[in-house]
Amino acid sequence: MKDLQRRAGLVLAAVGVLLLASATYGVTSLAADRAVDIGTASDDSALLSIDDVGTGTVANGATEDDAVTVLKLTNTFESPLDTLGVTIDSVGDTNVDRSDLSVTHPTSLGTGSTESVGLYCSGSNDVQSDGTTTVTFDIVGSGEGVSIETSEEVSGVEVDCPSSSTT
Repeated sequence: MKDLQRRAGLVLAAVGVLLLASATYGVTSLAADRAVDIGTASDDSALLSIDDVGTGTVANGATEDDAVTVLKLTNTFESPLDTLGVTIDSVGDTNVDRSDLSVTHPTSLGTGSTESVGLYCSGSNDVQSDGTTTVTFDIVGSGEGVSIETSEEVSGVEVDCPSSSTT
């Protein structure tokens, strides 16, 4: 009987060694389908809140003092935006070129601050839009540990740049 137990023990040991030396056939990866919803924050919770302040006749003046407000920017970052730039990317009306318009904007924006972006005529253009048009702005800013790059469309802009405008 001892001989039988000894042989059974050796067989079990050999099987154990073979199992340890062979592949484990364990799980090496796991895949699962998960729904992910990615989107931009609403202006209420955005880090840079951009509000379209309305439409109407815009750019009927000739200087920065005549600029008509089209956007309000509010910095809700935890740090100030030390540099801020706003440029006109495009104008929807074919009668109006972006060079016909100039933009006023803050060059920096403190935490919690709200500032205006305005439009005015760039010079002697004698340009009028066919009704209203859309103006697209590029907005770029940065501060300590933060940066933003976005665009914003303002629709319903009427351009009336009389020929007497000067830069």
